[in-house]
This record gives sequence, structure tokens and C-alpha cells, in this order.
Amino acid sequence: MGMIGNSLAQGLISGANIQDGTVDTPDIKDSAVTTAKINDSAVTAAKIASAVVTPAKMDFSAGTANSVLYLNGSKVASSGSSLVFDGTNMGLGVTPSAGGATANYKLLEVGLGGGASLYAGQGQSLLCTNVAWSGGTANYKASSIAPLMYSQESGTHIWKYAASGTAGNAITFTQAMTLDASGNLGIGYTPNAWGGGYKALQISGAGRAFAGTGAGAGDLTLAFNAHYDSTNSRWQYVYTGDPASRYSTTGGAHIWYTAPTGTGGNAITFTQAMTLDGSGKLGVGNTSPQARLDLGSSYGADGEKFLIYNDNNTSALAGTKMGFYIDRFGESNSATFVFPYASGTSSKFHVAYKATAGTTITDVCSVTAGSSSWSFASDERMKDIIEPITGALAMLDGIRTVYYSWKLDESKKRKVGTIAQDWLVVAPEVVDVPETEFDLESSTGHMTLAGTDTIPILIAAIKELKAEFDAYKEAHP
Repeated sequence: MGMIGNSLAQGLISGANIQDGTVDTPDIKDSAVTTAKINDSAVTAAKIASAVVTPAKMDFSAGTANSVLYLNGSKVASSGSSLVFDGTNMGLGVTPSAGGATANYKLLEVGLGGGASLYAGQGQSLLCTNVAWSGGTANYKASSIAPLMYSQESGTHIWKYAASGTAGNAITFTQAMTLDASGNLGIGYTPNAWGGGYKALQISGAGRAFAGTGAGAGDLTLAFNAHYDSTNSRWQYVYTGDPASRYSTTGGAHIWYTAPTGTGGNAITFTQAMTLDGSGKLGVGNTSPQARLDLGSSYGADGEKFLIYNDNNTSALAGTKMGFYIDRFGESNSATFVFPYASGTSSKFHVAYKATAGTTITDVCSVTAGSSSWSFASDERMKDIIEPITGALAMLDGIRTVYYSWKLDESKKRKVGTIAQDWLVVAPEVVDVPETEFDLESSTGHMTLAGTDTIPILIAAIKELKAEFDAYKEAHP
């Protein structure tokens, strides 16, 4: 039967000659044999093979032009518009469009709604929906259906979309996504030519990029208005009009870079603004932080400032910034805490404490703006009074008052004071004794004296002197 199919593909044969079992060349050439008679006949392959069939003289006068012959559900040879091949292009459920994207394309078209089309040729392939090409121009095939197009050429993949339109009108596509031959992906943007081993994801709108380099230590980068150019092997501005910035993480470190506004295509000179190293040390303006928070060693004209501000619109200084900063004020070995306050207001700086799990804040001391004296918490309602101070004169008798200089002060500046060890003997309450061993070079393990806590002892001594003087006056009127 397979050989009969080959013969029937060349024409529609009718007649009864095939029933007699004798099929010769004239029979097939000149006779009209119906499909029904072929189904009823016992035709052997040998008998058909003996016939000489001339294809040039066979045709399907009742078939559909350019349709592909196939067996229908009843296993009857059929043709029609379900599958059409015009010798160049093929249509499934549709006659393929006459025009291609350009010349030398082959087309496979599926007729569903606006239809889907696959073009291939000249090293390029296109997959489209609701697109009809005319002389290289993409037109709407049907109205009210949004078209899509995917293309691949020379290793670059491009995805495009457009709003719905009117059949026959030209389509204006928007390039939604591009994957270049180097493996860089642009969303709404054609990716730049990245070098330095980077593979990048770039997003339209402001030159945003997410890029990374090879395995191992590698580099993962998030950039704004910047890309690493493959030709010049440098960081360049993507476009003109905005500053550039970059964040990268490599080797466990996190680094933030800034750069001023530049011109698209020009080299970028980044400043390493902040660094968090692999050990958790944060440097601001310092590329090699030496502490948990290192503000760097380079100071501006007005000194390095560490600013902490908080906008509190419910405070007495509504709408102003409250906080503090540390300033050197031009002195190389000093640090000054500055607490800004609104002019004309009564502002205070408070030192207070609160238990970790508690809610009560206890005010320890405070200083009023414009004043040089501190106020300390001393409310009797906050204290459990144990006993009055007695023997204050005897305490002071054991305290040395001396001139001294600090051992670590190379200038040996002369100072006056007392000795913590002396106070420890007579009034240990005013001395803070460390738990660590004393070390002069590291300034650890040393005793400290609460100077203001010695004032009550001095007051008690004066009262004792007054009592003695009053007694003397009474005895010697």
C-alpha cells in the first residue's frame, strides 16, 4: 500500500481496472481509479511495482494548491488548509505569509489568533506573534493583539514587545531584554561590552548594573552609571549627567565607592568611601580600618566630624536636629564633643542610664547650654541614707597634695592633685579599683578617683573645723 500512496501523491486515479489484479502502466496513466475501489481491491506490492508510472502525467485536480497530502481520521488521503507548504514556507492552519523578515528566510507559521511565526535564515532566527512582515517591516497581522518578538543572531538573544494595534499598521517594538554573546544580560537596555572577567546584569533607566567575576575570590559588584569597559580595561560612565557609585564584595570585604558627575564613555576615578573588612572593622574614609569604627586619619579644613543626629518633632526644639558630633578644631591630639542647640532655647545635655530590660531612665548629670557647670542627680528621694560622714579631718590628714606630671606626657606639664592610693586607705568609696593588672603602657588596670565624690568629705572636714572653732570661741570669749 505504501507504493500506492506514492503513486496517488502524483494524481487522483479513478476506475475499476485495479480490481482485476492486473495493473499496468497504461492503466495508471490513463485510467481514473477511485479511492473506494482501491480500498476494496487486493493489490499486491509486486503488481504495483510492475507498473511504470510517469509522475509528470499525474496530478490532483480536486486537491488544494500548496497543501500537504496527509491521511485523515478515516485513513483517507486528504489535502487542505490545515498544512500548507508553498515550496519555501510552511503554514499550520494558515497560508504562510508571502513576505519574510528579509530575503532568504524560511517561515513556519501557526494560525492561532494573531498567529505565531518562526523565521530562520542568514544566521538569524525570529519567533514572533501577531507579526506579518512586508519588505522587512514588521506589521500587525491582526488587530487588538499585542505582538511579541524574539530574535537570535550571532550569539545575541533579543526579546521585544509592543502594544496592540491595527492590522496592517507598522509595529514599533520596545527592546525588553538582551543577552549578548558574552553572557551579559540587559533588561530594557542593551548591555555594555564588559571586560575584566565580569558578567553583568544591567537595568535600564539609570545605568544600574549587577556584575560578578569568576570563581574563587572573585568580585560581586552593584554599580550605578558605571561599567567596566572591555576595550579600555577601566571603569567608565554609562551616560552623562549623574554621579557614579559602586559597591563590591570580594575576599570577605565590603567596599563602597563614590565618584562625581562625569561624561558617558569617560573614565571614572572612584573614591573608596567606606570599607567593612572581613574581620568586621568599618572604616569611613579609611581603606584599612584599625578599629570596629575607624573614621580615618584625613581631616578637612574644619576638622573630622562624627555626626549623630535625630529629628524629633515632638521635642521643645520642634523641627531642629538634636545630636552631637566630635570635632578636632585644628588640634592634632584632641577630640571635642559638640552638642548643637537652637539659639534662644534652654537646652541641656544629659548623662543617664537605664537597665537593659527596664523602662526607667535615671538622670545622672546634665549641663545647661551656655553654662560650664554640671548638675548631678542628688534628690534625697532617690537615696537610702546610711550614716553621716565623721572623722573627715583625720581622713584629709592622710591625703597627700602634690605637684606632678604624667609619665606618658613627653612635655612633662606640671599639674596639681592628690593620689588615688591615699584616698583608697581613708575613703575607698571615692576610688575605682580595676579588676585587671596595672599596665602603664596600655593605660589599663589603673585606679581612678571620683573627684566630685571627695567634696562631701571636704565639706564634713570644714564643718568639723567650724565646730572646733565655735567651741574655742565659747571657751575663750
